[in-house]
Amino acid sequence: MTTTGAHLPRWSGDGHTLYFINGDQTEVQAVAVPPGAQFTAGAVRTIMSGKEIGQGWDVDRSSGRIAVTVPVTLAGVRMAVIQHWLDAFKRKIAGTGDAAKVKN
Repeated sequence: MTTTGAHLPRWSGDGHTLYFINGDQTEVQAVAVPPGAQFTAGAVRTIMSGKEIGQGWDVDRSSGRIAVTVPVTLAGVRMAVIQHWLDAFKRKIAGTGDAAKVKN
């Protein structure tokens, strides 16, 4: 297993891989865990590296993709949150005759 520690474990969708953050919180690592009565683990492999991953990460259980949140700290960066954008988009194009092309 790991000698630097493992934090915030997440199982893959099929239950055969255990993902975790390493001890210094700079890598998402994974280890294969074959099914069986006794717990055994394969070699640890690094999936991704970052400056400090922390608690803002997860594994999509259906696709296996890893999502990581990154703080926005650059000067001049703006973030816009648009709620219900699809409804507004549908209303906007309703007058153009293209509303039937947009589906939920």
